[in-house]
Order: sequence, then C-alpha cells, then structure tokens
Amino acid sequence: MKVILKLFRPKVSLMVGLSTFAGASLFDSGLNLFHLYAILSAVSLSAGCSALNQFQESERDNMMDRTKNRPIPMGSIKPFEAIRFAILFISLSVAFMLMTDSHTGIFLILITVVVYNFIYTPLKKRTPFALLIGAVTGAIPPMLGYTALGGSLLHMDIILVSAVLYVWQTPHFAILAERYAVDYKKAGFHTLSSVYGQFKTHIFIRIWLAAFICSLFLLPVAKIYCNTNSSYVHTGLTATSALLILIFIKKPIKTFHILNLCMVLFFLLLVVDRIII
Repeated sequence: MKVILKLFRPKVSLMVGLSTFAGASLFDSGLNLFHLYAILSAVSLSAGCSALNQFQESERDNMMDRTKNRPIPMGSIKPFEAIRFAILFISLSVAFMLMTDSHTGIFLILITVVVYNFIYTPLKKRTPFALLIGAVTGAIPPMLGYTALGGSLLHMDIILVSAVLYVWQTPHFAILAERYAVDYKKAGFHTLSSVYGQFKTHIFIRIWLAAFICSLFLLPVAKIYCNTNSSYVHTGLTATSALLILIFIKKPIKTFHILNLCMVLFFLLLVVDRIII
C-alpha cells in the first residue's frame, strides 16, 4: 500500500482535493454529491498524472537522491504497472467528472494531462522556465470544482482564485528546485540557478513571492468572500505570511513551508466562508 501511495504522491493529491473543494464551494455552498464527484475526479487525475510522470522520469529519478526511493527506481513497481495505474486513475477521473455532466471539466482533465505530462515534463530537460508551464496545470483543480458544479470559467471569482494558485506555484517550485539544484543537475534537468546563477534566481523568487502576497491582498478587495469577517481573517493571515516571509527570506526551506501553509489556510478559509458561515 505504501508503495502505491508513493506512486500517487498523497500530499500533492490532498492539496489538489482541497483546492477542488474550494473551487466547488465557490460556486455552490450547498454540499451535494457533485462536490464529492469533483474532488474524486481531481484526486484521481492527480494520482494518474503522477504515476505517468514517474514512468516518464524513472531513469532520471534513479539519478537523484530525492527521488531514487520512488517505486520504479526501487524496483517495487515495474514501469508497465505504473502505466496501468496511470490509465486507470485518469479514466476514473473522467468517469467521476462525467457524473457531474460537465463537458468543461472533461476538457480541463484533457488539458491537464497534455500540458503536465507531454509539455511540461519534457520541457524540464530543456529550460528552467518549464515551471511556468507546469504551474498552469496546478491552477486547474479549483476550475475543476467550479465547473463540475455548473460554473463558468469566465467568472471573475474562479479566475482570481486560480490566478492566485498559479502565482503561488512558481516560487514554490523555484525554491524546491533551488534546494535540490545538485540533484537536478545530476539528472540533466535545467534549474534557474544552474543557468542564471544564485543571485538572479533569488531575485526571480523574491519577485514572485511579492506577486503572490499582492495577489492575496487583492482578494478581499475583489469581494471573494461572502462574510466580512472572513475578509478580515484573510487580510490578517496574508499580513502575517508576508511578515514571516520577510523574516525568513534568507531561509528558503522555512519560506517554502510558510508558502504551503498559507495556501492551505486560504483554501480552508474559502470553504469555511462559503459552507459554514
């Protein structure tokens, strides 16, 4: 069971499920089966894409200390088994989305697989800016939830929420790549620091961190919350996050964890605002 979970990256899938739930709640605050179908579709999609990605990068994973304990490099799962799991879970994702009767959701699933596995994954070997493409797929889960419940992708609420998630992912992945720069170089992946040096990489990360904080501050102004108290809590959390990032700006790993916690709290607050308050 642990081997299968490693193939699916459960922490990533949990974040995907939470952001999908937030997107669904953004459109419809009344809990129903469509919320569940949307979450199951998104989590299955995340698991399927992860399995396919690990098949695609199994040789390079074996070269990196961070990933050499993944199922395929360890020999716990054969490559063709990973492919079968990928097909199974991507198919499940489509099946769950069909239960919501959302054609837009099906289209988003297709876009996610194509962009993540067949554009972003190969691009990682060619350019450090592949992360800007990968972040597109990371911003899709709230859209899956929103459209599964009947919402339009053109609505400003879902555009703003997905935009914040996109802006968050860029420094998130850049910090991660910086931490494992030696590993990435060993495996033949291009990182910002290996191409442009640490100084320019740190500037890049700080610009995106500033953009992320600014985007969070804009959400209450855009009236994304139904309850005024939620807006106050959001502003307080954003200000606290900004302060902590400033304090730990020279400690990338702490900044990384602050970023992750900030995003989790944002989605939880969005769900609480729509469903509980």
